[in-house]
Parts: sequence; C-alpha cells; structure tokens
Amino acid sequence: MGLITASCDASIPRRKRRGSHRPAYWWSQEIAELRKSCHELRRRATRAAKRSLTQDLPLSKYKQAKKNRAIKASKAKLWREICNNLDGDIWGKAYHIVVKRLGKALPESPKPPALMNSIVAELFPKYPPREKRHYAETTPFTIKKLQDAAKILKSGKASGPDGILTLVINTVALDFPAILLNAYNACLEMGTFSAIWKQQSTTGQWQSLKARKVCLILTLDIKNSFNSANWGDILDALEHKFDADPANLAIVHDYLNERTLLAETTEGTQEYEITAGVSQGSIMGTDLWNTDYDELLEFPLPKQVELKGFADNVTATIVVDSVEEADLMVRETIDTVETWLEKHHLKLAKQKTEMVVLTRQKWFPKPFTVDVGGTTLTTTRAQRYLGVMIDEKLSFREHLENACTKANRTVSSLSRKFERVKLYDAIRNGDNSKEARTRIKTETLQEWQDRWTSGETGRWMARLIPDINVWLSRKHGETDFFLTQFLKVHGRFNDYLFRMRLHDKPTCKYCLNKIDDAEHTFFEYARWKDYRNSAEEMIDARLSPSSLVTYMITQEENWSAVAAYAQHLLRDKINERDQ
Repeated sequence: MGLITASCDASIPRRKRRGSHRPAYWWSQEIAELRKSCHELRRRATRAAKRSLTQDLPLSKYKQAKKNRAIKASKAKLWREICNNLDGDIWGKAYHIVVKRLGKALPESPKPPALMNSIVAELFPKYPPREKRHYAETTPFTIKKLQDAAKILKSGKASGPDGILTLVINTVALDFPAILLNAYNACLEMGTFSAIWKQQSTTGQWQSLKARKVCLILTLDIKNSFNSANWGDILDALEHKFDADPANLAIVHDYLNERTLLAETTEGTQEYEITAGVSQGSIMGTDLWNTDYDELLEFPLPKQVELKGFADNVTATIVVDSVEEADLMVRETIDTVETWLEKHHLKLAKQKTEMVVLTRQKWFPKPFTVDVGGTTLTTTRAQRYLGVMIDEKLSFREHLENACTKANRTVSSLSRKFERVKLYDAIRNGDNSKEARTRIKTETLQEWQDRWTSGETGRWMARLIPDINVWLSRKHGETDFFLTQFLKVHGRFNDYLFRMRLHDKPTCKYCLNKIDDAEHTFFEYARWKDYRNSAEEMIDARLSPSSLVTYMITQEENWSAVAAYAQHLLRDKINERDQ
C-alpha cells in the first residue's frame, strides 16, 4: 500500500496549504521590515483621523515611509543580475519571469488512414535495417546511480505510452529502488530496450561590426530534421566521438531498433514501422539529435563564418567587407553545410533559407541576392530566429510591432468575451438581443464616463476631453507622438520630469513661479506665441483647454493644425533642453 500511496501522491499532487506561495524575486528581509513599518504608520494615521482632525504628523510620516524606493531599487539591482546571468542560464529565472503562462494547443482530429499513410511516409523516411552489434560487458547499475538519474528527471514532462509519470519514477526510485533496478539491469544484461518504450505518438550573439564591415545572418532550415536523423550516424558518433560506455551503446542500439509509430485515424489506431529519426519530446530525443548534429557546428569553415545552433536551428554569422566576398561566403557556407547534411542523410530546404544584412552602410546593396544551386536567396528587412524578429538595424521594431499586434488581438478578444457574457445574462433574463446589446454598450460607456469624471488621476486629459463618447465617435484624427505628449502631459515638461526625479524643480525656466506643464507651455507661455497664433489663425478661434478638443473633432483641418502646433512646439522644447 505504501507504493500505491506514494504513486498517487506523485501523479496527483495534493493541494498546497494557503500562504505557501513563493515570494517575488525582488523580495528581501529589508523590504519586509519596511512594509511592516509602513503598515504600522498607516494604522496610526487612520486612528489619528478618527480621534481628531489634527492628523498631520502621523499622516506625513506615513506618506514619507510610503515613498521609500527600496522595492524599485531591489527590482533594478536583481533584474540587472538576472540579465547578466542570462547567457549562462537562458531558461532560468528571467525566462520564468517574462513567460509566466503558455497556452495549450488543442489536439488535432484523427485523419483518414490514406492521408496518415502519406504523412508518415513523407515525415519518416525508410532506411535499410542495421546488423546487430555486439559490445563488451559492463558492471550493472547501482542504487546510487539509479537515484542520481531519477533526481534529474523533470517533473513536468508528459508520460509515454506506458502512462507512468516521471514523478512516479522518481518516487519509486527513492523509496523502492529494487523495482526499477531489477528491470534496468535486466535490460542492460540482455542488451535490449522494452518495446513499449520505443513507441512514439503523433499527438547567439552577433559579432560586432567595424567600419565598412557588414554582417549577414543566414538561417538554414533542415527538411524534416528530427524524423530524418540516421540511427547509424548517431551510434557511430556515440562510439567514436563521445567514447560512450559499451553497455550504454547496447541499450541505445536496441532503443533505436524496431520502433513503431502509433497514429490515430478515423478507423482506429494505425501502427507504422520507424527506421530513422529521434522521438520529439522524449528525454533521449534531444541528446541523440545533439550527438549527431554536434559535428556540424565544429566543421571547418572560413574565419569570416561562424555557425551557431539551437535544436535543429542553424544560423551562420558571416562578416565581410565587400559584396563579392559576401556572395562567395554565402555560397561556400551553404555548399559546406549541404555536403555535411547529405553525408548524414539529411537535406537542406533552400527555399526556406532566409538571410538578413545587419548594417547601416549605404554602399552595400539592398536587397542583396545570391544564386545557390538554382535557388535565389534574397535578403529581407527582418527574419524570425528563436521567436525574436531580427531586423537589419537591430532596432527590433518589427518584433515590438508583432508583440503589440498580438496584445491588441488579445485585448479585443477579451473585450468581446466580456460583452458576450453580459449579453448572455441579459438574454437569459428575457431581454431582446438588439436592445440588450445597445443597453450594455450605453451602460459600459456611462460607467467609464463616471470614473473619468470622478477620478483622481489624469485630470488634465479629463479637462481636455470631458465627454468620452464625443471623443470615441469622432470621424477623423489619429494621435501621434507629440499630440500624445500634449494630451497626457508626458515628455519634456519640467513638472513631469520633476515628478519622475529627472529634474531639480517643476517651475518654468523663464517664468518665475510658473509650473512648467502642458497648460503653461501651450496656452500661456509667450515664447511659443508665433506657433499658437498660427494655429489659431487656421482654426479661426482662440484656443483654450476647454475648447481645444471641440475644435479638433469638428473639422479635420483643425485637427491637423493642432497636431502641427504640438509637433513644432515640442520639437523646439526638446532641442532646447538637449542643448
């Protein structure tokens, strides 16, 4: 019963007690003490307000304690440490902070047998069977070796066809090692690998650029890479390059023998014979692939070329100082890689090979084309590598635009879902669908308007745009960088810079005792009188905070006039501060 209980505890973890969550990466004992002190001062200020109207001293102490920047400083310090250690541990704390949750894709529906036959035949090439090899005998596994191996198993990995979770394996290895030890030593002695374990299912840094140097990033795509890895090449590499133990070679040899693929079809489960490839998602799959692939990264190439690899992704970094040299190096790199791949029963998908030039040099032609074996390669403005869009200027603009597009789609989807939930409740209560949709939209806008009017922040923008519905229903006008700074009072205003601790005082440089904010800059300051008069002349009205947006949304010409006024004024203000 103890084994059953341990297996259930491992495969179905019990709920954790409340309060057992892990602290944030920036949390420290100092912050905990400051938090405790801040809460105490807040209670004192609250109690003082209830007893008497004179609560200035407790309230001022609480506000002073609340302004402590310990959390911000701790975040900045530890984040720098995490970023500096990123090269040494790319899947460590930085990865978990940035990527907290990943969505799960829905499984595909079963395919007809004829279609599955063609898919398997294309993805899993057939090779002639290999002769049985004989290896020297070795010592059996010990309990310590078994438990050390079990400790490094990742608990989040899915189980194989046998349905045994890695947590169960780990628990049994620690508490009942004889069960696993006998099975593994029997496999080791006979040089065989269990048949069910052989089933699989269908379910860099870039070089710095000097003057006139141009860096080309060439991403090479290998056709059906994981499924085409030759087992003979893998065993040869293990035996001759990595000097693997003979007993382990025997186990791997049997593991790569008589493998089958189980595929779900409309007529049930179909079984296919596999004679090549490494199982994706398995523990041994990546190691076996790296064993075969490691030789490519060490293959001799010209000094201008450097290969970098991650899984089946190969990238060539080529640094040249002439167009002719670039053409030659690209051809030679592709020819060398293609020769190695053919030797190891792999193929290069030239039509999927991409190339981008990292340079601001104007002498280098863009786009740059190279003809390789009848396939024309043309440089692109940006290309995706390991999930990051690398552009020719390394500005990562395309990457940010893609991220913003995805975020906008997510926000729009959530907005529609919330609206549908409210609409469903209204229809379930007997309301008409069309009337309910109109009422929900009106109620949502009214709730937004109430918060907009009574809020404590964003008062300048609420003063400019008192009616949200009028702003949302406008027929023209898009905000740009400068107009956004004016509407939100962000940017080169001393009042904003002072609050961000980027300036020593909030007052205007030329007007004594005047706060340098958007109102003073745009509507009062005499220095920008010419710009203001020009905008007012085009609009044919005097500008003020209460009437500005009304004029802007009345006519498109008025919007353009105000946008030009904001652009000219803020450009001069930026240049003035930079000087």
